Amino acid sequence: MLPKRRTIYLLSLLSFFVLGACKATQGSNASEVIRIDQVPIDEVDVQLVSADTAKADTLNMDTIKVTEDIQLTKKASYRVAVILPYQADSVRKAWDLSSVKNFENFAIDPASELALSFTEGLLMAINDAQFSSKIELKFFDDQNDPLANQSILNQLKMDSFDLILGPELKTNLQSIAAFAKAEGIAHVSPFSPSKSASADNPAYFMVEPSLDQHILTMLRFTLDSIEKPHIHLIHEQNSFGNYYASLASNYLDTWNDTLPEESKVACTLIGLGSDLIESEFQLAEHMDAEANNVFICNTFNDNFLTHFLPQIQRVKKEQDLLVFGMPGWEKSATLRLDYLNTGEVHFTSAVLNTSDTAQNFIARYEEKYKSKPSQAVYLGYEMGSIFLNQMDEFGIGYYDNLIDKTLNPINRKYHFIEVLDENGQV
Repeated sequence: MLPKRRTIYLLSLLSFFVLGACKATQGSNASEVIRIDQVPIDEVDVQLVSADTAKADTLNMDTIKVTEDIQLTKKASYRVAVILPYQADSVRKAWDLSSVKNFENFAIDPASELALSFTEGLLMAINDAQFSSKIELKFFDDQNDPLANQSILNQLKMDSFDLILGPELKTNLQSIAAFAKAEGIAHVSPFSPSKSASADNPAYFMVEPSLDQHILTMLRFTLDSIEKPHIHLIHEQNSFGNYYASLASNYLDTWNDTLPEESKVACTLIGLGSDLIESEFQLAEHMDAEANNVFICNTFNDNFLTHFLPQIQRVKKEQDLLVFGMPGWEKSATLRLDYLNTGEVHFTSAVLNTSDTAQNFIARYEEKYKSKPSQAVYLGYEMGSIFLNQMDEFGIGYYDNLIDKTLNPINRKYHFIEVLDENGQV
């Protein structure tokens, strides 16, 4: 439901950019959140951990490419393609249906809300900037649909761009990333944490932390904050689940190599699949009475989670435990949010609360848009503040200047590093 003044503004923006979107309220989550960049980082080096999943000071420096002479080409103007799921047609239809009878019933899909919120932040960043060159934005509505994305690809091939922002979903991101790589275009993925979306493109930036980083943060937090922990990693018995199980196991093995025998941290891998039927899992049977139990649930299996989550409170009546969930659980269509909102499950997040430096931004945003900024608004502002300013100041090739720099434009802390594959390519 939207305030009247807010909706009128959105419709004017829609017609100007030929876009569609509006704001929707976001539910709160009462579960505890641990911010990734606030967890102490130890000096343990684990060979299995790929370079994009850890802070720079945890990496073996041999895995980081040393930037040589930066070749910069400054231009008088730059063109930026913004590809997001505005879903303009569905927004217009929703407006036509609601405005006739009841203006307050105007509501749209969350994907459209995310797209417009990101755009609002991006436009605010441009308004705040003092560019010496011309920055031209062209917006594309991929509708989170592969067919619409293919049409956009065809348009991109007939045009020329210096930077691409988006899309949101991995399915559309991969084809856009392949195009950007082939054409030598800088490409930023603001939303998808998929490491496999792009390869061998030194101008590809992934903004969201990968799942590796989230799991390593859970481990670091546990090792730093929990006395005598016993870590239980619940994972799927498939290639992805086994990878994350090995990641955690190898990390803890390396950690334990530095400790005397009596201080070593216990770790149990619990594989879901043929060896363990999901509906037969009993949390109480895996509790260690001599330790502080920590469960990291690396699964997105809704059937297992609806069976597992109700057991937490029952077990905690007898013995305390700490449970970590995966980022994305709160978006599940079938998972009951009341299980997550009891504070029984902890999550890691790239963003916890808005910083003091964001208060001025919040006030300006509320005055302009008559609502509070969402995380997508902050993200759009930060992408504009970082990448558009860098492009304007340094020219084509500016992305090399971002490597190993720590940036904190408003609400997140960014630290970009170069990631090498097995062949030493970025």
